[in-house]
Amino acid sequence: AHSGPDPPPEAPPVNVEKIPITLITMPIEMHRRALDAARLEELAASIETLGLLNPITVERDGDHYVLRAGHRRYEAHRLLKLDTIEANVRDAGALAHGEVLTWAENLDRADLSPIEEAEALARMLTVAGMTIERAGKYLRRSRDWIEERVKLLTAPRELQDLVHTRELPMR
Repeated sequence: AHSGPDPPPEAPPVNVEKIPITLITMPIEMHRRALDAARLEELAASIETLGLLNPITVERDGDHYVLRAGHRRYEAHRLLKLDTIEANVRDAGALAHGEVLTWAENLDRADLSPIEEAEALARMLTVAGMTIERAGKYLRRSRDWIEERVKLLTAPRELQDLVHTRELPMR
């Protein structure tokens, strides 16, 4: 008998398609507060020269798609005024908690601030109804790591802003 917590669900099959940019919408909650314009232009130049190396991931939602992974790649395509983008298209509901996929991808990026991490974790715990243990398993992070970040949201807004801009250390 299996006594440990359930592992994250296996990823559903991937279907790569070229889809119109105009049919892609942003998720309700974004993890990034802002994109670095200079880095976005660098990415656009790379895509213009080499093409898109990794498709974005979207979830089908009726007659449009919700972006789940690849916000910067999507914005670079818009900057280049491209009409279509290659995307891993998942059926509605196939990702269980689509935001969890978005968060898991962004967590591996070094450019999110601790406040952006905390805000996304708080949504994961409240909106998706996840326990800290389950979130930790999806994200490959410890309970302490998650609790430390979520606790940042109890600080006054002025201090949160200083942590976000890295003018104040997280601790």
